Amino acid sequence: MDSADFLTVASKLCPSASEAERRTAVGRSYYALYNLLHDELRKLGVPLQNGPQDHGDVVYYLTRCPPLGAANTVGQALNDLRRDRNTADYEMSALVPKSKSEFVYKKALECFQNFKSLDGKELARLRSSLQALPARRRI
Repeated sequence: MDSADFLTVASKLCPSASEAERRTAVGRSYYALYNLLHDELRKLGVPLQNGPQDHGDVVYYLTRCPPLGAANTVGQALNDLRRDRNTADYEMSALVPKSKSEFVYKKALECFQNFKSLDGKELARLRSSLQALPARRRI
């Protein structure tokens, strides 16, 4: 499956009159970007394990590598989107209006496209930066 398919689902659900659908759009937006980044970082040699701690690990690696513009920005955006997803999934008293679900979708789409547009040279620099980082300590 292509993680971009989650963006297609999110685009259909984010303007919905149903809050449950808007919440689902937030989750699918996050997972579209997360799955792309997770897969790409593994291809670059990052030691991810396909477990729940990988969500934090992806953010850790992208936000702590030396400034590379797109990678750091996308890492921070993923962290923000994760908070939005947690709110949508777990905080039933919080309202997720149409404007929020559309914002989250657009943010995920932009980051998805930005990361996908990295060329071979930029990915090689990212690989080099990631390899220089210490592995994230797990508690």
